Amino acid sequence: MKLLTVCCLSLCLSVAACDRGPRRASAAPEASVKAERDQYQDYVRGRLQEFEHRFDGLEARMKGLDKNSQEQLKTDIAELRDRKDVVERKYNDMKGVSDDSWLDVKSSLDRELDDLEVAYNLVAANNHGSHPPLNNSR
Repeated sequence: MKLLTVCCLSLCLSVAACDRGPRRASAAPEASVKAERDQYQDYVRGRLQEFEHRFDGLEARMKGLDKNSQEQLKTDIAELRDRKDVVERKYNDMKGVSDDSWLDVKSSLDRELDDLEVAYNLVAANNHGSHPPLNNSR
C-alpha cells in the first residue's frame, strides 16, 4: 500500500512540475501580445480623434460657401462621420475579443481606417465652391 501511495504521489508531483514549465515560457509572449494590442488600441483611438478634428476643420470651411456648396459639404461630412462611427464600433468590438483573435479584427480595422482616410482626402480635395468653375459660360 505504501508503494502505491508513493507512486501516486510521485506521478502527481511530476505532472504538476511538468505543467508549470509551459506557463512560465508562454507568459512573455502573452505580455508581448497584450502590449502590442494596447499600443494598437492607443493608435486607433488617436486616429479617431484626429479624424474628428479634421471633420471640424471641414465644417469651418462652410462659412464662405454658397448654400448649395454648404449643403453638399454638410452631406459629405455627415457621411464621413457615419463611416467614422462604423470604425469606432469595430474598435470597441476589438476590445472584447480574445488575444488570439484580435489580429483578425485589426486587419479589418486597418482597412476601414484606410478607407476613411481616402474618403476624407476626397472630400477635403474638393474645394466646395472656393474657386469658380473653370468653364464659366456666363
